[in-house]
Amino acid sequence: SPRIDAFAGESVLFEHTLAQAPWTRPSVASILTGLWPLRHSVDRPGRALPQPVETLAERLQEAGYDTVAVNTNGILSGSMGFDQGFGDFIYLEEQMPGTVHQGADRVNTALSTWLDARIDGRPFFAYLHVSDPHAPYTPAPAQRRRFAPGVSDGQVGSSSWMTELREGRIEPPAAHASD
Repeated sequence: SPRIDAFAGESVLFEHTLAQAPWTRPSVASILTGLWPLRHSVDRPGRALPQPVETLAERLQEAGYDTVAVNTNGILSGSMGFDQGFGDFIYLEEQMPGTVHQGADRVNTALSTWLDARIDGRPFFAYLHVSDPHAPYTPAPAQRRRFAPGVSDGQVGSSSWMTELREGRIEPPAAHASD
């Protein structure tokens, strides 16, 4: 990963982090507010981020930053308060609702388009929410060939496959000896 390693070498890198919740909405609310779930109140399904809770994007916008969010996960919608402080909130709808999120390539394209449209040199804050490492796991064919060449069944690793494995209804695939 030479490019990500080079990027990390020029960045602030947090090597010891913990998610504040076991699911997306309260975790992202904590990232954007710096608050524990019990403080921002996004601690149960159906709870939206309340307007009085201040986000990082709001603070940066007040300081003169352009702000943009590019999001692929519907539970982080503007109607749930996750657009607070973002001058532009771009939601890329799922390709097949409920099953396949838009890929990081679409997120990158949306951000590039936003960056190309900027007319001033103000600093900016961009929040990008990609779902590629999220179930359902649907790697592109090139990545499947590169990282899972011995896996012929495209369902291996899917949520339903993992459930069947956990419940003992299927056997794990045999380990492959490395060449």
